[in-house]
Amino acid sequence: MHGSTGNTSHRYRRSLALRFLGDDVRYLDRTGTPDDSQLSPTLADGDVMDSPEFPLIWTRSGGAVPA
Repeated sequence: MHGSTGNTSHRYRRSLALRFLGDDVRYLDRTGTPDDSQLSPTLADGDVMDSPEFPLIWTRSGGAVPA
């Protein structure tokens, strides 16, 4: 969900993007996606999305995962 207008100031604006995924989500490198999308050099099509690019931070049974 995005709730902001364009930056009309002369200063940079900081942002934070979070992606929350279910445990049934699998990686798929699709052709035609934007060049700045999150591509993984370590995941192959069909892999579970638990990697350095997509770290596991919370589990239903265990809560927050320690760093």
